[in-house]
Amino acid sequence: MEKYFGGVDCGGTTFLCVIGNSPSNIQASRSIPTSPDPKKTIAKVAHFFEENAARYNISAIGLACFGPIDLNPDSGTWGQIRKPPKSGWDNTRPVELLRNHMGDIPIGIQTDAGGAAMAELRWGAGVGCRHMTYVSVGTGIGGAHIVNGCLMNGHTHSELGHMVIRKHPNDNFQGVCGANHIDCLEGLASGTAIGASNRIKAKDIQHTDPVFDYVAYYLGQMCANVFFCNAPERIVLGGGVMRNTKLIDKIRQHTREFIGGYLAWPSPEKMEEAIVLSRWLDDSDSSCEKSHEINAGALGGFLIADAALRVT
Repeated sequence: MEKYFGGVDCGGTTFLCVIGNSPSNIQASRSIPTSPDPKKTIAKVAHFFEENAARYNISAIGLACFGPIDLNPDSGTWGQIRKPPKSGWDNTRPVELLRNHMGDIPIGIQTDAGGAAMAELRWGAGVGCRHMTYVSVGTGIGGAHIVNGCLMNGHTHSELGHMVIRKHPNDNFQGVCGANHIDCLEGLASGTAIGASNRIKAKDIQHTDPVFDYVAYYLGQMCANVFFCNAPERIVLGGGVMRNTKLIDKIRQHTREFIGGYLAWPSPEKMEEAIVLSRWLDDSDSSCEKSHEINAGALGGFLIADAALRVT
């Protein structure tokens, strides 16, 4: 019998659950609204897997979850969500809640950005890289780093969205960071920040809007900082804000300016190879043979599940 995994992209708005083992082999999927009550949300996730268990051999489940999360395996609070922006989820342990329904099936957890980075490396825009950074620019901003082919977590996971950055000289917006950070990337360039500063949705940004230049300036500065600090082969940009495909050209240009020719990689003429868009930017994948919802986080759940299975 073919082995399948359960993958869950645990978002603040929706939990996307999938069963399969690759982008081209998705057997079932379901979107579940994220309730302020974690127990109710996880119960619906469990029900999805339980009702498909007889048909598919689900070997393990992987959660790519919003955070911040305690990912220290030696910690007594491993897997616990700490002070998230989603109301009602503080101190929640999604793995334990799911295991209460599913029994002893192996369950793994990483951040949503970490899961997406793993999927991009295996099947998406990071294929062929050993060193890669994935950044999701959506309601918030999250990032994860791949080093020597492995997801990099130190004492905890990356909080790239809270990188302190230089303000654009013409931008008077004060930022909307939920942690009250001054001039952090998420507070200035996320979809939430765009909406708060202009009272428009990020998807409605036009090429001529001043906010377009500010956001590109901040994301270009972030990319330059990542190249300076981590020296990845590639930065993959995903998330709803990046659906405005013209944005990436301005980001590349600002990255060139911030790097100023100092680095051998990326060279100015190679910036289009060094900064790319996510394969699953539109939250769908034409290689999927069936009409199932899919995104990088849920696909990363397969790889998180596989890792959890290997350590049992």
